[in-house]
Amino acid sequence: MEENLKKIDKRITKTKRLIRNTFVEILKTKKLSDISVTELAERAEIDRKTFYYYYATPASILEEIENEIITKLEEIFSSEESTNLEHIFPLINNLLEDDQLYLELGKNSRVMNTISLRLKPVLKEIIKRNFAKKAQLSDEKFSVFIEFTTSGLIGVYLDYLSGKREIPLTEVSEYVTEFFFTDWKTLFSEQKSKNS
Repeated sequence: MEENLKKIDKRITKTKRLIRNTFVEILKTKKLSDISVTELAERAEIDRKTFYYYYATPASILEEIENEIITKLEEIFSSEESTNLEHIFPLINNLLEDDQLYLELGKNSRVMNTISLRLKPVLKEIIKRNFAKKAQLSDEKFSVFIEFTTSGLIGVYLDYLSGKREIPLTEVSEYVTEFFFTDWKTLFSEQKSKNS
């Protein structure tokens, strides 16, 4: 009995992965609103009934992926390691690199703008929940810190995912960590002395 369930689980996983990968491929050339279930089913070589068994609409695929990303980010920011911000960037990198679908989806600016709009308030709440007690800032100052941090993090990762950087994600992460933990005056005086 248990072996049959494992076979079914593998088929479900395989079919959903096929549908999701096909969806992301189509998104490279079409807007979400222009993707039909018929086209998705034909390109994935499944019938429409199979599609509807797993998803209500093409938009529900994107919603599922967004929810996965947000859930995984919540896990990252809720983990013990998140109290040390230097550990957060490698964890986010691992999340992106573990699933090529996220990296492919990241190349679609329309989709990433939608995800980032949904992600930003969640990320703000996660940071607030995990760092409010540790921060020795006024409420207003902490609010500005959260806005600055979330906008910067999302902006850097969107920039990377869009393909504008030809350096590895780990290097981007190292830069962000350096910028985050280095006083700007020190950072720019080091650069000035290196350039002299």
